[in-house]
Amino acid sequence: MHSPAKRSGLAKIATLALTLGAFASSASATGVSGRVLLEEDPVAKATVYAYRVVERTFDKVATDDAGRFLFDALPAGLYKIVAHKVGLTPAVRVLARRSAS
Repeated sequence: MHSPAKRSGLAKIATLALTLGAFASSASATGVSGRVLLEEDPVAKATVYAYRVVERTFDKVATDDAGRFLFDALPAGLYKIVAHKVGLTPAVRVLARRSAS
């Protein structure tokens, strides 16, 4: 027998939220940082990918207990930043970097 939510097709879907920011670790290198949240709660141990669209390469990092992540340095290019955790709908943001700084 199915639960009422499944019978009515109204099962709740949990979607991650992704915020991005830039940081300067030195005068010559800049990275990308952000947070992964579920509603307003941080998501620990989520995987965050930085897909470099044209080159078809990617980097990945994991979030900490506060949902924060950091890519130390990303070259110039067009990126899809994807936050993923099993059981949750991924969050995607597009990021265009004109230079590594």
